Amino acid sequence: LTTPLLPPHEEDGDGGHLMHHPVHTTSFAGSVFNLCAATLGAGALSLPFAISSTGVTLGLVLLGIAAAAALLSIDLLVGAMQTSGHGSYESLTAALIGKRTAAVVEFCIFAFCFGTCVAYLIALGDIAQAVIVDHLDLPAWAPQTRSAWMVVVWAVALLPLSLPTSLAALAQASFLGTAALCCLVASVCAHSARLLPSSSPAAPR
Repeated sequence: LTTPLLPPHEEDGDGGHLMHHPVHTTSFAGSVFNLCAATLGAGALSLPFAISSTGVTLGLVLLGIAAAAALLSIDLLVGAMQTSGHGSYESLTAALIGKRTAAVVEFCIFAFCFGTCVAYLIALGDIAQAVIVDHLDLPAWAPQTRSAWMVVVWAVALLPLSLPTSLAALAQASFLGTAALCCLVASVCAHSARLLPSSSPAAPR
């Protein structure tokens, strides 16, 4: 299990690492959409509730702190990678801390990915229950339960997207996912703007 930070490196005769030219497997736009799909996700659904609970000012401050922490962690990872010459989280951890810690990192990455897949399946099941099962008159041959729709979505959509070995094959799917997230954000903003006048206190008469 490896999680590459940059393309792999070639070793010289002294055991050092030599940077080589990156392998261009997709376009720049495809890389951008793949990165957006990896960093933007279901967490956007929790932002309206978080801002509503903390208030706009404190919510934006906390959001800025989280963004700064993420930027700092990325800078540290890239700096460590460039200094050591390693191109994956596991090899970088093994070189700097030790192989036992690298095994822990591998387990954490596996647990994170597995948990993310389970969470997305549960979310898709809830959406299928609310949109399809409870509101549509389904024919007899169609899946009738939430669990059945979860299996269908997994087999038709999630499984094929898990099979490609190159991120270039996921560029179109990443674009659709990013576009769907943008539509979600736009709908949340429009819904908030529509409810804002009614939630403001009435003027005294």
